[in-house]
Order: sequence, then structure tokens, then C-alpha cells
Amino acid sequence: MCHRGIKRANRMRVCALILALSLFLFLAIAGCGHSGRVTLPVMPPTVEPSDDPSDEPTAEPTAEPTAEPTVEPTTEPTSEPTVEPTAEPTVEPTTEPTTEPTSEPTTEPSDDPTEDPSEDPSEEPSVEPEPVYEEIELTGLALNPPPPPDSIYFDEDSELAHLGYTATITDDHKCHLFRDEEEVTELVIPATFERDGVAYKFVGVASCALCSCNWLTSVTLPDTITSIGEEAFSKCKSLTEINIPENVTSIGKKAFKECEALDSALVIPSGVSSIEEEAFSKCKKLPSVKLPDNLESIGKKAFEGCETLTSVAIPDSVTSLGEGAFAGCRSLASITWKGTEYTEKRAFNEAVKDISGGKPVW
Repeated sequence: MCHRGIKRANRMRVCALILALSLFLFLAIAGCGHSGRVTLPVMPPTVEPSDDPSDEPTAEPTAEPTAEPTVEPTTEPTSEPTVEPTAEPTVEPTTEPTTEPTSEPTTEPSDDPTEDPSEDPSEEPSVEPEPVYEEIELTGLALNPPPPPDSIYFDEDSELAHLGYTATITDDHKCHLFRDEEEVTELVIPATFERDGVAYKFVGVASCALCSCNWLTSVTLPDTITSIGEEAFSKCKSLTEINIPENVTSIGKKAFKECEALDSALVIPSGVSSIEEEAFSKCKKLPSVKLPDNLESIGKKAFEGCETLTSVAIPDSVTSLGEGAFAGCRSLASITWKGTEYTEKRAFNEAVKDISGGKPVW
């Protein structure tokens, strides 16, 4: 009877345990579909009435599997993917590109290009303004009336005197040019000079500025010269070469008369329209002369006595030829006029009688 009661009690425990496990599985399956978390019901009435020690291992396996699967899978996947991908892409791309391109290009190019172009164009016009010159003629000598021998030859107010030159005249009226107590044979005239705070520019050679300076061998004139006055270099008997600047438009009477040693080829500038009378008379060693294409007139005795001159081409633009313009040119073999070369004086004089007034030119 006692043994039969024990069996009945054991069967009831087994049935209760099976029922509890079935209920647990049902609740577990139903709970996973909603929240993924399983809540286990606690059943103290089935466990406590038993005094047998075999009931304790049944409670332990039910508590352990319920705690581990519910905590670990829910915390790890929710924390890692939400923190890392959102922090890195938002911080790095916004910080680096905004600091580097804004600081470097604004500091470096702002120094050089703003200083250099502002200094150069503003300084050049202000530092080197074109000076205003007072235009003057080169003046020097005055031979009418002739000064006494061994006297100071230059006018104190002449430009040559202001440039530091002096001159003396000998008994035969020959001039010697000096500067710093040394005789000058090669004269170079500057284009500009300054005196008493005023800037001057030479634009012409005055009448008789250097006439009878017998010991001058060469004269260099600046390009600013536009006119050469009457007798400016007459009787400079030792003068072998002189440049006539291209800007010269007028050559006065007897400007180079009796420059007997002048042996360099003569080129008349293109701006000269008229060669005045006796301008190059008695330049005995003059080898050749080139006349400008727009020349209009050749004055009386302009090239008289140029003994070594061998040929001349007179431009078609010439409308006036002075009497004896080429008289006494003993070596002159031909003159070309309007495409025709004349080798006989009579034929040439006949050909140009309309512009010479019927007077002999050669």
C-alpha cells in the first residue's frame, strides 16, 4: 500500500514536469515572434513539495539556457553598427577639406601678386618722368670783326663756353680749341646738358659756331640736331669727317665751305629739301655725295671746286639748279639726270637749262 502510493506520487511529478516543459516551449515559441525575449514562468508549487534531492538539477538547466540567448544577441548587433559608421564619415570629410584649401591659397598668393604689380607700374612713371628741355642752338665763335691775336675766342655766354671750352686765335686768324687747358681735336657735342637746375637740349648749330677751328679733325653731332647754320663749320681746314644727323632738315649757306680735308663720303639726310649756295664749296677731297630723293633745289656754287668728286646723281624731284653748282669739279666724269647720264658739260647744261635759267651748272 505504501509502495503503491509512492509510485502514484512519482507519476504525478512526471506529469507535472511534462506539463511545465510543454508550457515553457509554447511560451518560448510564441515570445520569439514578437520581441525575441523569452519570459519564463516560475512554478514554485511543483518544485517545492518534493523533498527528493533529484528535483534540484531540474531547476538549474531551465535557468541557464534562458539567460544566455536573450542577452548576448540583442546587445552586440544593436550597439556596433549604429556607433561606428555614423562617427567616422561625418567627422573626417568635414574637417580636412575645409582647413587646408582655405588657409594655404589665401596666405601665400596674397603676398607676392599684390605687392609686385602694384609697385612696378606705379613707380616707373613717377621715378623716370620725361624731363622738359629748353631747346637751344650750339653757339661759340664770333669772327665779325675778327678778334685780336692771342685773345680768348669764345663768348662767355656761348654754349661751348658753358660746356667748358675755350679758344684762342693766332696771328693768321687760326683757331685753337681747348678744354681743361688741353687742345681739343675731336669734338663730341652732347644732346642735353643741365645748367643752374635747367635742362637744355641742342637742336641746332648756330652760325659760325665752330668756323675757322683749323685744328679740329672730327665733329660728332647728336641726333637732336635739326639745323646747321651758315658758316657753322666753314674753314675747318683739318676736318676729315663729320656726321650730319638724320633729323637735319636745313643746311645753311657756306656751312662746310673750305673744309679742304673732308675725305669721307657725304650723305645728305632725307629731310633736307634745299642745299644752299656754297654749302660744300671747295671741299677738295670730298669723294662722293648722295642726294635725297625729295631734294628740290641745289644752290649756286653748292659743290663748286669739289675736285675729287667723280659722279653725281641728281634726283628727279629737283626743280631748281643754281649757277655753277658743280663748277670746278675737275674729276667729275658724269651727272645723271632723269634717267640720263651726261658726260659732257654742254649737253648737261643744255638739258637742265629750264631749271637753271639757262646758266651753266657744270
